[in-house]
Amino acid sequence: MVYRLIKCTSFIVSLLFFVQPVFAFELKWGSAPAGGLWGTVGAAMVEHIKEKNPDISGTSLPGPGGHNFLGIQSGRFNFAFATVDASTFAWKGEEVYKGKSYQGFRNVASFFPHACQFLVWADSGIETISDLKGKRITYGVRGSGSELNVRKVLELNGVLDSVRFEYLSFADAGNRMKDRQLDGFFLNSVVPFPPFMDLANTRPIRLIELSEDTLKNMLAWNEGLEAFTVPADSYPGIKKPVKGYAYRMHLIVAEDVPEEIVYRVTKTIAEDLERYANVTKALSGLTVKDMARKQPIPFHTGALKYYKELKLF
Repeated sequence: MVYRLIKCTSFIVSLLFFVQPVFAFELKWGSAPAGGLWGTVGAAMVEHIKEKNPDISGTSLPGPGGHNFLGIQSGRFNFAFATVDASTFAWKGEEVYKGKSYQGFRNVASFFPHACQFLVWADSGIETISDLKGKRITYGVRGSGSELNVRKVLELNGVLDSVRFEYLSFADAGNRMKDRQLDGFFLNSVVPFPPFMDLANTRPIRLIELSEDTLKNMLAWNEGLEAFTVPADSYPGIKKPVKGYAYRMHLIVAEDVPEEIVYRVTKTIAEDLERYANVTKALSGLTVKDMARKQPIPFHTGALKYYKELKLF
């Protein structure tokens, strides 16, 4: 009797062991500091992927944002969001990455653009980038994703050395603008950018449009940038389109992640894009063709396999 009981118990324990899910892959998905848009999108995508692929586990992890390929390089992440402009510099070993190229990652999909938005008050007398000589501006905290781009625009217009920079959180930047202690708030972000909407509802704003020469030089400077126009009526009082550039937030992956895993992740996201419009307006209207947009960083073979099935290449 005791022998039968022991045998039966052993069988049940063995059965329980075998019915436990065996995860084929653990996602370590780099996003951005907690509380930001990227973190929300990353968490939604990871949960969606796990829901549709029971053998995949993992979580979204906070990261530095645009430069998350550094987390992939160190092994902290295997998937991550990054910005195409920073990824391009890292891939080619240019600007801040001169002499230390990073190529251990691949492109998976492109998502929403971060448009250059150079905000000043409408009554400031500042109408062009050249008018910024001696003015006080911010592009957020030191090392922000907008830093290199904003500084390059100022350099191209001959005012980089005369502009006074303040390194501020978005909340502090908004308050200093309202108090007239700051002349301009410049950054690359989604349109509309909530702190800018708050300012536009305080008093009339202006978004500085880039000259054709500046835009041409910016696109030549970094292949990860693209021409982009902020639509009219994006903010109260902005009645005309504003020409500039943008860079995409994109999904990257460690080059050694198996092709099948990358294929399934790409397919899962692409086949249910509508759900992400409920996560953020920035992803509304996104198409698979947008995801397959070519970038200077080559596609992982798993992503490319999926896009080729849809004859996008």
